[in-house]
Amino acid sequence: MKNTISIKKVKNLHYIFMGFIVFVYCILGIYYNNPDSDSYFLINTGKYIVENRALPEYNVWTWHKNFGIVVQQWIACILNYCYYNIAGDAGLMLMALVNTIISNIMAWKYTGLYTSNKYERFVALLGFNFIMKPYMNSRPTILTVCYILFELITLTKYSRDTLNDTQYILRMSLVSLLLVNWHSSFWLLSFVMILPFMVPAVWDIKNADWKQSLSYLKCVVPMIIAGILNPNGIKAFSYFLNSYGSISNQIVISELAQPTFTCIFGIVIVTVLILVISYTLVGDREKDKVYLGLGTLILASMHVRNNWLLVFTAMQMLIWLQKLLLKNKDEDFETSKVLYTLIALAYTITGFIVGIVMLSMVLEHKTDEKYYVPTKAIEYLDGLDKNEILLYNEFAAGNYLALKGYKVYIDARPEIYTPRISGVDDNIYEEYIDILTGKADYEEVLNKRNFTHLIVNANSFFDIYLDCQDDYTVVVESETYKLYERQ
Repeated sequence: MKNTISIKKVKNLHYIFMGFIVFVYCILGIYYNNPDSDSYFLINTGKYIVENRALPEYNVWTWHKNFGIVVQQWIACILNYCYYNIAGDAGLMLMALVNTIISNIMAWKYTGLYTSNKYERFVALLGFNFIMKPYMNSRPTILTVCYILFELITLTKYSRDTLNDTQYILRMSLVSLLLVNWHSSFWLLSFVMILPFMVPAVWDIKNADWKQSLSYLKCVVPMIIAGILNPNGIKAFSYFLNSYGSISNQIVISELAQPTFTCIFGIVIVTVLILVISYTLVGDREKDKVYLGLGTLILASMHVRNNWLLVFTAMQMLIWLQKLLLKNKDEDFETSKVLYTLIALAYTITGFIVGIVMLSMVLEHKTDEKYYVPTKAIEYLDGLDKNEILLYNEFAAGNYLALKGYKVYIDARPEIYTPRISGVDDNIYEEYIDILTGKADYEEVLNKRNFTHLIVNANSFFDIYLDCQDDYTVVVESETYKLYERQ
């Protein structure tokens, strides 16, 4: 009885402590990531929708004429504007906190499909938050993860015969409806996620149950019908296809670059790959886990911004690894108390290190003028007539400049500055990439665009060129950018 009480107290203490580490990690991540540069275009668009009671058909935030636009995150835009309108940056942090809590609840439910052991679920949840840390902001990605988690829960339960056909179809249709209106560029992903469950195991193809495999397709037509219920119509379906090819494989924009082994994203990919291979060789080798792991690894390897797709397999593999190594000795306190102590010590050290590192990053992040929030340049420009300004700006700074009422050259939605989305045969994004990489004929660009003011990255190719021109003078300078004015 004494041992039973002791182990119960130790377990409860560990649960509280692990939950506290998750909470602190999320709070620091939210504070560090907000406001995000993309938050500003979400606010701008949300303001337009609220004030006009309609989605914009044209890009009203740029000085380029007649550029069409597709607002594929319209609900997130409205929420960003509402939170920001009420409480400013604190409102964005509150929105990020709410979304992060919801995502953790859904991730916790997802882990419950694979284990009832709370230790294993907490460790998986820590892995979830480690990967999701860059997305703990007011952007729609973190709730997009929730919708995909809900879909995977639905597919898993249906594969285990704990959902009937009607429940399966209704839940999958709901996922389609939510995704197409919340983050339509990922709407097609809802169909891709069916494949790991539908495709038979290649290593046991002779015993494949084709009837069961085909049963997963029952939801496809209802999902397509649900997807039609969006204000963008067919454009929502084609958004991903129209935007992807024109902006892919651009190393000059960090989130579009492919992960490398020298960055944390690349290390995560390699780690998950090793776990998936190990599971395939020595684990239960459930086909949906193997296929999901390989599929998400391929998608995550395409761009840094796809790294969040690893969370589903990462949680599965962390649970499997713990079962393999720890053998679940919870019922024997005498043999497991040392293990409990080591786990608590490991969490303490990890939590302390993570807390100190992230706190230092937070303090540095909040004190420096961020390159995507050029406040000094805006202070200077505010003293001029906005109607007389023809502005060149960098990729990420465009969102904040637009929020402050300036017409911009480009912003952090690269796809809307390509002909496929804008509908205008003037590829601003391609021109911008050439400017960044030094491939552009700068004299030709300046003559063509007739900029009056240029906000450029410090020490960039364009900065070096402008610094040598008598017609342009630096009027504002910071560590990350310079504001040039044409004489």
